[in-house]
Amino acid sequence: HTREVLQQTEHLLTRLGDAQTGSRGYVLTGNPVFIEPFDRTEQELSQDLDALKALVSDSPQQQATVEMITIGTARWLEFQAENVRLVRVGARDEAVARIASLTGKRQMDDLRREIAAFQNQMARLADERSLLRERHHTLFRWVIMIGTGVSLLLAVLLAVAFTRGISQRLSVLIVNTQRLVQGQELT
Repeated sequence: HTREVLQQTEHLLTRLGDAQTGSRGYVLTGNPVFIEPFDRTEQELSQDLDALKALVSDSPQQQATVEMITIGTARWLEFQAENVRLVRVGARDEAVARIASLTGKRQMDDLRREIAAFQNQMARLADERSLLRERHHTLFRWVIMIGTGVSLLLAVLLAVAFTRGISQRLSVLIVNTQRLVQGQELT
């Protein structure tokens, strides 16, 4: 589960990076070939975020973090979409000025930090779970070894007790058989 969350956040970062490259390329050149990754991200980003939300639906803390990522992503995407819209309506210089303001860069940097912190939290959680799983495996092995040792000890003790009980009875039986043969009274 944790690995899936990490993979989904990596996918999200890749998609955002592609969108950023595409929107900047489009604003700088006006060439529509650059806008395809941005348009694709704009269409599919909600599905990616929904998938991430579904993966963390069992943790309120993680849900809150994903919600912050969702809000930051929406804010960044709105900024980039406005830049693209400006180029489409012929206001490319205004879009370039918006990029030069570094607002979009700050938004993306904040988003990357938020996602990196979330990934670090998830990696720590994965490590903790792995350590706990290893401890349980170690405990289980000890329980099996101790249980096996106790079982063997009990088997030996029962065998000794059983053997002694039978030996004593056999001894009495042999003595009584010999006494019968000799015509003596039984003990």
